[in-house]
Amino acid sequence: MRIIDFLAAISEKMPGFPLESSSAEKLLLINQEYTPKKYVTASFLVAVIIGLVVFPFYSITGMLFSFAGCFFIFLKLPEIEMKIIDEGREAELPVVLTNLCLHLKTGIQFKRALELSCEDGEFSKSMHEALRNVESGSTIQSAFAQLYSKTNSPRVKMAISQILSTYEHGGEAREIGTFADSMLSLQHHKLRDTSSKLGMIGLVFVTVSVVAPTFFLIGAVLSKPLFDVEIGTAQLAIIMLVLFPMISFAVLYTGNAVMPAFYLSETKSRRNMNPYSTYILEKKIEEIENALPDALIAMSTLPKGANIKKIIGVIANSSSKELTTEGQIMLRQLESGINPQKALEDFYIRNRTPIVRRTVTAIEQIVGTGRMESVSSVAESIIKFFEIKRARANILSMHKYTLIFGALLVPAIMAGTISFTRNLTTGLGEPDMIITQAPEIISIYLIIYSVLVSVYIADVEGKRSLALPYAGILSFVSVMLFNTLGMVWG
Repeated sequence: MRIIDFLAAISEKMPGFPLESSSAEKLLLINQEYTPKKYVTASFLVAVIIGLVVFPFYSITGMLFSFAGCFFIFLKLPEIEMKIIDEGREAELPVVLTNLCLHLKTGIQFKRALELSCEDGEFSKSMHEALRNVESGSTIQSAFAQLYSKTNSPRVKMAISQILSTYEHGGEAREIGTFADSMLSLQHHKLRDTSSKLGMIGLVFVTVSVVAPTFFLIGAVLSKPLFDVEIGTAQLAIIMLVLFPMISFAVLYTGNAVMPAFYLSETKSRRNMNPYSTYILEKKIEEIENALPDALIAMSTLPKGANIKKIIGVIANSSSKELTTEGQIMLRQLESGINPQKALEDFYIRNRTPIVRRTVTAIEQIVGTGRMESVSSVAESIIKFFEIKRARANILSMHKYTLIFGALLVPAIMAGTISFTRNLTTGLGEPDMIITQAPEIISIYLIIYSVLVSVYIADVEGKRSLALPYAGILSFVSVMLFNTLGMVWG
């Protein structure tokens, strides 16, 4: 459960807070059942509880800072969540609009074309809600007006207006396709802007997770012999294992928010608990996706009226081993008397990604209308999406390796810091117990660091199943490096 959902849930039986918050008002855009003023009350009470928990360790100052920080973050959560939702809608816009353009070109009725164009992203969820309202008796105009009011994104509003204009005035599908192309160009532009921002965020993250803990550790050890101020082991553990990881998480969360959403960035197929099996599955789907544009272009050269077996035969004769296997499975299903639509649906279920779904929809259109040119348009749009995917991967690779390098840099610096402070306190004649317990705390810190980095990298890559293998490898390497260097440097 998300923090915002938890706060909204516990606020139901609370009184409204006498404070207006423009950010909290955005709760109504997320879920109309939420009450903004009650949410503010819940945020205030939870922030007070966190402050009281901190008080025994850091007195009144720590309590006030904790309360103020948490209350501010809780109030900002609806605004942040709404921004994430709108970015998800913008990311899916090119896919839905391209689908709609292709369906309208085939002469499908407008409402049915909208239904077929929707995927399973944020914009499609909004469209499904609007279509349900239409089925309940609302006009398309009123349903779209309600949808228009539930977003803060100018681009999403422009897309809604464009779709509605096409419906009301019978505009050409080409206009929707042109708008979809402009949204793809905008995603390219956003990626270029993101590169410099991620570099800065990486620098801040290294500062927070490497430099700041190092100086704090030195200060904690030397505070007693130099300033007669003692920092206990419990305080060291809380700051190293709670405070710094929380700040690091906030920095990474910012990095994740800065990275433009990309609808086709994640495989939707069923996950396997075995990370290796999931990795193999994702490699298989990646190979299939890369081969699909060539297969679709080959389909477009078939004569009009080609039967389903010839169309699937193109897939079965693909240059990709995995795609060929899928094509052969579908051919066997057709030969055994299974309905073509069922065979295509099974193909999608085995490889549940938006690109495979678009391919299945295009083949169904061929069977239904005999228009071969639609598959070449799908192939061209997929290639455009792949260009963005490659650009995104190139930007992420530098950021990814910077964070992984940090996982190797942190243990080396920490081991050197422990050795330095141990020798220094011994020279001062006042060795501290904190030195003997710091290595254990640092080992746990290294594991927390590795988990944070691994989850973040897997998330921005759109391959969340790799978070566990990444975390295991980075944790093992960083802890082993820390212990080895600790023994070498004494």
